[in-house]
Amino acid sequence: MRRAVQLLSDLDELSRLHAGALDPYLRPVDLDELLTAALDDLGPGGHTIQCSLPELLPDVIADAAVLTRVLTALAAEAQRHSPPDRPARLTGKTRSGQVEIHMTDGTNDAVQGAERGTHPRRTPDSLTLRMCRDLTETMGGTLETAAAGPGFAVTLTLPAASRRPITPSTPSPTEDQ
Repeated sequence: MRRAVQLLSDLDELSRLHAGALDPYLRPVDLDELLTAALDDLGPGGHTIQCSLPELLPDVIADAAVLTRVLTALAAEAQRHSPPDRPARLTGKTRSGQVEIHMTDGTNDAVQGAERGTHPRRTPDSLTLRMCRDLTETMGGTLETAAAGPGFAVTLTLPAASRRPITPSTPSPTEDQ
């Protein structure tokens, strides 16, 4: 029943997106906060995802609600494809002004393929992955679905938020001399 409700929700979201009724609010967002929200949205058992993110991963330019929806859906798909003895994995890195998030089902082939950026065989698309790809593209990002062997792997790429240089404020010269 839960999957049927999710399918209807995904169809509604996809139709709103294609009708132009979804207008994302793009701004710098903290991935750590969104990942926490996405894992919480998965409910019990949703925390069986190994997360390995660099400490200084920059914020991304995205719509926080839309990106949370995408991350939740991708995490659920990765868990669904994960073998019982291996949790799904989420890794991330910065490359050329963009942040790449790799979500895999935890099998060694899929993990290594996603991290190397080589994917000999495409993961079959589902409605959920199609929705995630379309939502990601509305935020100026990409979603590539691919895996090596029978595994599941996706790479979500979003623009990194530019960081303002922190400069100490210098006192202005006084004219009381």
